Amino acid sequence: MLIVDAGNSRIKVAIVNDEKISQFEVFSEANLVNFEFFLNQFNYSKSLISSVKSDSETQLLKSKLKNCLDLKNAFIPLEIDYKTKNTLGSDRIANAVAAKFKAQKGALVIDIGTCIKFDFVNTKGVYEGGSISPGIQLRYKSLNDYTGALPLLKETSKIKFLGKSTHECIQSGVLNGIQGELNYLIDCYTQNNKDLTIFVTGGDALCFDYSPKKNIFVVENLTLLGLSYILKANE
Repeated sequence: MLIVDAGNSRIKVAIVNDEKISQFEVFSEANLVNFEFFLNQFNYSKSLISSVKSDSETQLLKSKLKNCLDLKNAFIPLEIDYKTKNTLGSDRIANAVAAKFKAQKGALVIDIGTCIKFDFVNTKGVYEGGSISPGIQLRYKSLNDYTGALPLLKETSKIKFLGKSTHECIQSGVLNGIQGELNYLIDCYTQNNKDLTIFVTGGDALCFDYSPKKNIFVVENLTLLGLSYILKANE
């Protein structure tokens, strides 16, 4: 099966067989020729697309896929207890599905990318919600956009708590601030939910530290795995 995860800045494509990703590529908006060339290399019978892009952009991607199921029209093998289901992002749904099937008990997903998303699935396999906050680059950009003198940074490497220059202070405030946010929220979830399995994913997942005392697993392509579970459930 072929899975397409079209995010805000990148398009991820994977061939998945028996819960294993055998082929994986990432494309930018300007790389649709290479995207189509990649698709034509494989003889797949079904596909699924998850997209947070505009309807016109999503339709363009779908037109290049064979036997394509849109996540918006798919059966989701997950009970969702959420007030505004129609606003729940497809990536969050896919992450929650993957967590439910991989953990087989209470699970928490932390997706660290453009935004930092926490998504909680209880011990009965019900998705209950979570939180959303700005990711690294959004925080850097907001400091640059809404001040007159602060520079725009892109660094993701660890830095000491005490900054000795404006550059270092921004880097420390953003990265150490996120680290503190992660630690606090993980503690909140684990205190209220015993024997919780935690999955960390997303492009910036490896920029932070996680306690070895907690049941935490870094899974690079958790969203794609969740989409493969959904496609399989729709056979």
